[in-house]
Amino acid sequence: MFIISTILLFVALTTPIYSEPIIGIEDCGSQGFLAEVRITDCVEVPCKVAGANITFAQLKFELKNPYDLIRTTIKFIDDEGEVLLGVNHRASEWPSGHLHTTVDRMNLMKYSGKSGSLKLEVLGFPTMNVEICALVAVNIA
Repeated sequence: MFIISTILLFVALTTPIYSEPIIGIEDCGSQGFLAEVRITDCVEVPCKVAGANITFAQLKFELKNPYDLIRTTIKFIDDEGEVLLGVNHRASEWPSGHLHTTVDRMNLMKYSGKSGSLKLEVLGFPTMNVEICALVAVNIA
């Protein structure tokens, strides 16, 4: 029984908690179609996120062009500039005209007490076309 309880607790602590799709996302030049963005515990902008926790971002989108490799990036933008929080390369077939979902994690602890935007991008390789670009206003506690 102890082992089962431990496993269930581990799953509960490591599973991202998403809210409903966020209302008020700003498109920043998507070529493809951005269906929705979800960020841990956020339903509308500005998102209030806890800097002490790992935060997850989920994108649902359709690509304008097909790719064998895409790159997702997350950046934090404030008055001091733009900081890269995470980059993921995903090798697979990424056909156009199909709904795709990606999940990325970010650590915002260094930015506690700041306000700004999260810039979420999906780029196609090798052309580096910006297929998806979304700005999400955030307040980091």
